[in-house]
Order: sequence, then structure tokens, then C-alpha cells
Amino acid sequence: MIIAANILPALRVEVAQRLVNDYKMKPIEAAEKMDVTPAAVTQYLKGSRGKEDIAELLRESGIQALISGLASKLAGDAPPEEVLEALCRLCEAIRSRGLICPQCKSASQVKTLRGCTFCTG
Repeated sequence: MIIAANILPALRVEVAQRLVNDYKMKPIEAAEKMDVTPAAVTQYLKGSRGKEDIAELLRESGIQALISGLASKLAGDAPPEEVLEALCRLCEAIRSRGLICPQCKSASQVKTLRGCTFCTG
């Protein structure tokens, strides 16, 4: 699945980088906030996890602002509902801008989905 395999890891890379670089968290603290393992955060920071081609797409300014907002909520101990709301706004923005479409079109498992309106519908 494109979202689980490509989009979420790229988002995690961006959020992990912000928590560690902007909020000066240790990787273990960032891992706790993100509910992932410290090893995963280390891999996100080293670039050995998270597709770089997707991460590049997520560098669009509007998307970056939403990623920063999500990181801010995580860093500020926002209630889980606020974190989830920020994540949902981010996913909606990614979807509405069609950033998932190129990945779907190149994935062999979804080439049979003709007339998909996920991003535009």
C-alpha cells in the first residue's frame, strides 16, 4: 500500500528531523513522541528509512507548514486528539494536492485501478 510504504515513512522522516533539530530532542525522546522505536528514528535521521523521492514531494511549502504544526503538537505534549487532527489535515493536504498519485501510478499493484478518484474525488 502506497501510503503505508511510502507516504508515512516520508512523513516520519520529516517529523523526526524537526523534533530532533528544531526542538532539540534526543532520538529516544522523539521516538517516544512518535510512538516508534528509537532505532526507527535513527534510521529516519540517517536517511536509511523513508523514500527520498517522496520526501522531496513533501517539501512543498504548504505541506511543510503542516508538518511543522504536527511536530509542534508532538513536542508540546498536545492531547492525542489534536495530534490526530493535525495528521489528518496533513494527509488531506497531501491527497488534495495529488502528491500520492505519481506513486500510485508507478506501483504495479495498483495499475489495475482505472478511473481512481482518490486524490481528485
